[in-house]
Amino acid sequence: MPVDPEEIVITVGATEAINLRLQAVAKPGDTVAVESPTYYAMLHATERLGMRAIEVPTHPAEGIDVDALARIVARRKIAACMVMPNFQNPLGFQMPERKRALVDLLSAHEIPVIENDVYQELYYGDARPSPLKSFDTKGLVLHCASFSKSLSASYRIGWAMPGRFRAQVEKLKFLNTLTTPSVPQVAIADYLRQDGYDRHLRCVRRLYRQQARIMSAMVERFFPPGTRTSTPQGGYVLWVELPESVDSMKLYRAALEAGITVGSGYMFSTRHAFGHFIWLNSVIRRRTRRGARGAQRQFHIERRTLNERRNRSGAGRRADATVARAAGDARARVVARAAVEAVQSADEHAAPPVDRAGRGGASEVKLGEEGTGSARLSDGGETLCAALFGPGA
Repeated sequence: MPVDPEEIVITVGATEAINLRLQAVAKPGDTVAVESPTYYAMLHATERLGMRAIEVPTHPAEGIDVDALARIVARRKIAACMVMPNFQNPLGFQMPERKRALVDLLSAHEIPVIENDVYQELYYGDARPSPLKSFDTKGLVLHCASFSKSLSASYRIGWAMPGRFRAQVEKLKFLNTLTTPSVPQVAIADYLRQDGYDRHLRCVRRLYRQQARIMSAMVERFFPPGTRTSTPQGGYVLWVELPESVDSMKLYRAALEAGITVGSGYMFSTRHAFGHFIWLNSVIRRRTRRGARGAQRQFHIERRTLNERRNRSGAGRRADATVARAAGDARARVVARAAVEAVQSADEHAAPPVDRAGRGGASEVKLGEEGTGSARLSDGGETLCAALFGPGA
């Protein structure tokens, strides 16, 4: 995708880029369309700025429902649409076919698109997927990304390509934070000039793909019967649907007592939805000491660690995989134990079962009502959205 350097605005991570772009295209009281479920920081941004989020049904494999969005746009005023088309958090999908249709729809109504592409480099396939920005002909796609997910979160360096809204974003940047620290920018630029970034990304992609598979296998093995998980195409998050009797907030507290953090599904919607879903981070990071040199020291530690790992023998790499699998096993056992206890507790107080004719065995994806709905993993059969797991071992 051709990029005009003059369009780029450097930000303090992608979170600032999200806030600046929202402020540039919408005002308090406006309605912003979002995916459902969607990344919680996007919901926080709309709430903090006094805007309303309207949730659009989102397919766990194909992304936002463009037809449902078209019906919403036709009947009410939408100031902007916020999406993550590549490796969406929390569902992990890569929007396959309808990116151009999404851009064309919103362009026809002159609705700006805020594209969060922070996971763009963390693909599991052979090539980086195209962003919505590559289909933009009117300057209505406000794209953003950062190095926080692909290199190091210590630097807090992101960027925005705001299209026709560049002047507004630059003004807001000046009013909010004035500028972005230059030392981290220089450090990253120096690293990129040394041609080590591509090797780093290849290593990280292999590692994240491996750890996501390990985490999925642990969920399949230890979680209660009826648990389903997403099948991410990139990134490092898993979206897990537990039996409906499980309260994800109670599970969150139980896991926290054991020193493990999971995300409650409630965070990913404004409608108190996804109460029996949890969000898992599949990355198992090595601990490093942080001294007075802060991000600089962390950056060089990570570079050295990656170089050492790349130079190790095949046996060493297999040992890494064994350690990662053992760590994932231990984490999964703790969370699964809490989930099983939650199911057992709910069963003890459950009402008589309700007949659910027609459920099970049908390969279907259930979408909620437009504007308030959400995509759910289907109850049986092979689906496009999730791997269907049976009873754990």
